[in-house]
Amino acid sequence: NCIDFSRRYSDDEYKRLFGIYKSECEVKNLDACIYLAEFYKSGLGVKKDATKSLEILNKACDESNKFACHNLGVEYQETKEYKMALDAFKKGCDLTLIQSCFNIAVLYNNGGGVKRDYKKAAKIYKEVCEQNFYEGCYNLAVLYHNTPGVKRDYKEAIKLYKKACDSDFSISCYNLASLYQEQKEYEKANKLYFKACKLDFADACNNLASLYDDALGVEKDDEVAFRYYNKACRLDSASGCKHLAYFYYHGIGTKKDKKLAEKELKKACKLGLKEACEIVRDFH
Repeated sequence: NCIDFSRRYSDDEYKRLFGIYKSECEVKNLDACIYLAEFYKSGLGVKKDATKSLEILNKACDESNKFACHNLGVEYQETKEYKMALDAFKKGCDLTLIQSCFNIAVLYNNGGGVKRDYKKAAKIYKEVCEQNFYEGCYNLAVLYHNTPGVKRDYKEAIKLYKKACDSDFSISCYNLASLYQEQKEYEKANKLYFKACKLDFADACNNLASLYDDALGVEKDDEVAFRYYNKACRLDSASGCKHLAYFYYHGIGTKKDKKLAEKELKKACKLGLKEACEIVRDFH
């Protein structure tokens, strides 16, 4: 009786499942306890009760269930009780849950409840990266690439971004492309933006379009630029929508269409691009 939290069930089904998980948890089925805690936290089949959720997770964590410890850490993190979160993640990490180890590094990285310590964060990121937890590779690359207070090491950043990108971690492909673009290595940037865009990373589609728009490392191609600005906008890139509107307005790489130009500008404005809001006001 596992539940898929990404889909919606009927109230009766939630109540039925709640009853099952409650009974199972009472006889020390710790996996059922984890589900039960989520039901209390989200108010599924029972009145919402965050305190009860924490109590259940604490007990399951004390019984050495690593997932309970991790979820406990997440709940404490959500309520900004960072010291408690750190303790829970440490338990999860000691029980070999790699995601918990990673979350400890994030707390040290961001200074959440503990003194910011990039050295400690980097050490843990390195450990989880070596176990192929690619978010760790990516975060370590960011530290080396452009984090104030950390000595820059482009060579190491490239190696780490590449490792995560090779496993389709889209933001890592995007950052590696940006790094190559900073260094004016446009052909390398193009390939990586293309990969990240294919993985539906909106800003990568936008930047790929701009390479074709500005003829950086490729021949200028308005139709290709239009195609990628269009995809970027569909993926909710405000900049992509603004550029798409410009292409529609002037008929660049597509047929001139002022109605569509206005529509895409409005979307860019809705996505928070102030400049687009100003242009919409003066559109007519």
